[in-house]
Amino acid sequence: MRVAAVLVALQGVGLVILAGMTLFSGIAHGARAAQLGAQVAYFVILGGLLVLVCAGLLRGRRWARTPALVAEVVVFAVGMWMAFPSARLAPGLAIMVLGAAIFVMLVTPSANHWIRQFPAPFGIGEGR
Repeated sequence: MRVAAVLVALQGVGLVILAGMTLFSGIAHGARAAQLGAQVAYFVILGGLLVLVCAGLLRGRRWARTPALVAEVVVFAVGMWMAFPSARLAPGLAIMVLGAAIFVMLVTPSANHWIRQFPAPFGIGEGR
């Protein structure tokens, strides 16, 4: 679970780096300020949210696993888009493997055991 959480955080950091690259590229190519600002803000917010999800996973917060799983489905879909319609087979397959690997790490029996050692939210299911 810790490895998966760190990889999710690295994806978040990658989005923040992408935001910086988008900003510099947009400025260099004379992009419209409103559109550029929206793109940069989008990447920064998503990256920050992934880092928060990582913190939640490391603390055993059950709420954090669902957004992490959704993020990995999106990562897999982006990799699929890169590999096939965009004809970037190698990077696309690498991204697909990364998304699938993190997804699997988050649903393994050891991940379930990790999450169960922490209290359930609102005391749900604690009578068992």
